[in-house]
Order: sequence, then C-alpha cells, then structure tokens
Amino acid sequence: MTLLQSGVIPYRIVKDKPYLYLITSVSKGRWIVPKGVLEDELSQTESAIMEAYEEAGLIGIVSGKIFDTYSSEKWGRVTKINLYPMKVLEAVSDWPEKEIRRRIMIPMTKREIKARVSNPSLMKVLLSFAESMKNSRKIAI
Repeated sequence: MTLLQSGVIPYRIVKDKPYLYLITSVSKGRWIVPKGVLEDELSQTESAIMEAYEEAGLIGIVSGKIFDTYSSEKWGRVTKINLYPMKVLEAVSDWPEKEIRRRIMIPMTKREIKARVSNPSLMKVLLSFAESMKNSRKIAI
C-alpha cells in the first residue's frame, strides 16, 4: 500500500533573486523539504502548511496546485509526496522541531541544489522548480 504525504517547496525572493529553504531529515540528516503524512482532518495543502511550520518554522502562502510529485521509500513502503510551492513570508526563530532539525536558505541554483540534496527524485523536482522560477520569474500563488 502506498503512503501519501504532502509538503512544500519553500522559496523566497530577495532582491529579485530566488532562494530555497531546506531542512535536515531527522533520521539521516540529509537536506530535504518540509513534508509529512496527511492529517485526517486537514486537506493536502493545510497539511503541507502545518509541516512547513512544525519542521522548518516557515510561514507563507501555499499554491493550491501541486507543482510535482515524487516517490520515496519510508517505513518499508513506497511513499508518494505531493509538493506545493510556498512563498515564504516569515521564517520564525523558534519552532516545534527546532531541536531536531537544521534550516538553511540557499540560492535557488542548479549548483546549490545539486550540492545539498542527495535524494535524486527530490533533486529532480527542485531543479525543475528552479528552472520554472528562472523562466517565469515567479510562480502563481
């Protein structure tokens, strides 16, 4: 049985340049994006917004449209992760998982994404997102 998760691609535009927020995974300390198992009482976007705050201390506006989906293995099962663009409005200094995760903001470039993200499927999604930001200069929210 496939497990469904939702998450965000958190970005911020600073002086006309796009940046991406990444967090560390709890288990292996790899750079990932905020995501989690869907909560029964929440929609996919609401669940993604909650994960962004709990895991990364990020508050923002989430697109109602999935940017992309990738699969991963978690808990011995295939996990399908739907990712929504999130324009970050605020990165708070204290958040629920601060003690177990690190958060960074990196320039949204191929070089930076390839240097940080080790999961090939997630890397592909983030590179595609970076390219779409470069081409359109913005993602509609």
